Amino acid sequence: MVNANFDITIDHAFNGNGHPAFIIKIANQFIEINIYISIDQVEELKKITTDSVAYIQAGESANSPVHWKKGDDGEIYILIGEDCESWDIVLTISIDLIAEIITGINDLV
Repeated sequence: MVNANFDITIDHAFNGNGHPAFIIKIANQFIEINIYISIDQVEELKKITTDSVAYIQAGESANSPVHWKKGDDGEIYILIGEDCESWDIVLTISIDLIAEIITGINDLV
């Protein structure tokens, strides 16, 4: 079970292509990850909270794609890199944090 006490900040932004997006900042005292998700990818992100979806690709961080993978333990693995097998950065968060992210995005829409 993840117990890292992450703070979430969500705001309007532009992605690397200059298109409207949201920036999701996930941080605690040890790490901060900034993920840019285009408006079109928000619906895809919501799917990771369903029982029928175990993996999605949505967003960009550190000039790399972001992969969201549900683990057998119910946690969400945020994998930053070319694919979900050969990633460069990983952060494990709870499904409750995903719900908080989605709520924060919905509040900005």
